Amino acid sequence: MKLTCNVIQDLLPSYLDGICSKDSCIIIEDHMNICSDCRKKLEDLKNPVPFPHAADNVKAKNPLKKLKKKHRIHLIAAVICTCILILISSMIVQHVGVIHDYFYPSIRASINYDTNQSEWAQLVFEEKEFLNFSSIFYDKKIVNDANSSGTITIRILDTQGNLVLNQTSISPGESYKLNFLKTSADYIVETKGEKGSFFLNFY
Repeated sequence: MKLTCNVIQDLLPSYLDGICSKDSCIIIEDHMNICSDCRKKLEDLKNPVPFPHAADNVKAKNPLKKLKKKHRIHLIAAVICTCILILISSMIVQHVGVIHDYFYPSIRASINYDTNQSEWAQLVFEEKEFLNFSSIFYDKKIVNDANSSGTITIRILDTQGNLVLNQTSISPGESYKLNFLKTSADYIVETKGEKGSFFLNFY
């Protein structure tokens, strides 16, 4: 009986393992003498193509893993350095007088009324006649200090005497926004109030 190539090729693994019967071996070997396809199949079974082991895959991934780890370390270091710089900058701004005054400017004025003041009196700012928000860092607001004796009433005029802010009362510890005032422009501030000491801060 003549066996087909499919049958022979099915027997080849057993033939290589040496578990075929003697008769089967003779049939397979006779077939090999006349069939180049089956001979090639036998050679392929004898010399299998090596398949990469899992360990090889791990080795291949290691460089990428190292790169990712290095990138993460650089990123963390950059974040830490940024935080340190922000902290140092904040401390410098808060505690170094000249820098603090530049970024957080303020104008202070104090008033002492020996009697109730019912007439408008011009406020003097640290020997300056006018209020001038000369920097873009001003918030443009007035604060009646919490230590003031009571409510202070103010009004603001431009240098031509035109009313810019009508009569406004500010209680101790309260503030009033002055966003409508122009930067680097001179303004006259007038006040009146009851007897006592008043401390006004312009930020």
